[in-house]
Amino acid sequence: MEIETDWIKDFEENEDNYNIFYKSKVEKIKIYSVYINKQSVIEKIKQREFNLNTNIISKYELARIIKEHKNDEKLTYKLISLLSYNNTQNPEHIKECIYNQDDNQDYLIIHKNLNDIKFDNSIKMFQDLSCLILIFYELPEQVKNNNTKKIYLHSTSHKKTRRNRLKDN
Repeated sequence: MEIETDWIKDFEENEDNYNIFYKSKVEKIKIYSVYINKQSVIEKIKQREFNLNTNIISKYELARIIKEHKNDEKLTYKLISLLSYNNTQNPEHIKECIYNQDDNQDYLIIHKNLNDIKFDNSIKMFQDLSCLILIFYELPEQVKNNNTKKIYLHSTSHKKTRRNRLKDN
């Protein structure tokens, strides 16, 4: 007696169409570096991909990334803002979000301190939106004023203590 398994194959084929709506681990993110010049104008935006071993960027990796990106074309920039975007919406709420524009979810997070950044599981369709945004501001060129004042330990005038003579009256 032979068991019919065609319905299982059909089900799996239909299920493959919906795989993009299931949540999974974020494996890679994009890092955007936004450079702002002294006139407060966005000068350039650089993008690169970063592979995540776990869903977390440690503060040490984050410090290394910032250090790599703070110099560009012989100019030094200062990090003024650190943001992360991670869409953690549930698949059941996608349709509601499309029709209702007033979504209360905050997917863009402003990081005030340099701590570990966690990227939660997200829908496969939205994983390419997960990113880290570094905003840099150009530092003014410092005037090199390295003239150190010389300190004399001994007086150059060779002052000696003078003896006052008493006058006889």
